[in-house]
Amino acid sequence: PAAPTPLPLPPTAASLTSAFTSACRVSRLLNSLRHHNVLMTRTQLQALGATGPEVVVSRLLARHAHLLAARVCELLHQRELMPAVVMHWAKAKIGAGAAEMTDEALMEAVVPKVKASAGASFSAVAIEAMAAGRRSLATRLLEHEADPARQVPLMLQMGEERQALAKAAAHGDTELIYLLLIHLKARLPSSL
Repeated sequence: PAAPTPLPLPPTAASLTSAFTSACRVSRLLNSLRHHNVLMTRTQLQALGATGPEVVVSRLLARHAHLLAARVCELLHQRELMPAVVMHWAKAKIGAGAAEMTDEALMEAVVPKVKASAGASFSAVAIEAMAAGRRSLATRLLEHEADPARQVPLMLQMGEERQALAKAAAHGDTELIYLLLIHLKARLPSSL
């Protein structure tokens, strides 16, 4: 006689609780998106389950719904997406506030949020400030950049050789010092 096939084990309480919690989070997300009049196609919302929340967050960022994107990251416990949200917000703030906000007001708005977001870079925000024609703001933002490898080349592009030299020397990175020397040699007249 053939041995009877074993019955599948019932799901554990922990797996049921986890599935229920996950379903509740997704339901809260969908209700929040509907409440904020974020019109997304069914396919885009189904992508949340198929490819993860990155798709929904990127769609919200494309619509400049930064606060809602940040809340989605919190709701779904996606802390790794938060630097991208903060960076997008900071760039949009500088681009939109280029005419009506002072450098000081932009610094007060942007610096605390970028500092609080692990993985966010001041150099990318400084590049946006340069593109918006705010050179002094870009220089001040670069002072907060922790990575000299990002900081020094941008300072050289902006013509801030003295600051770049001070940062490269303080860090002691020979690559950055050589980069600085090559840049300065190219700028000096060839008759010297």
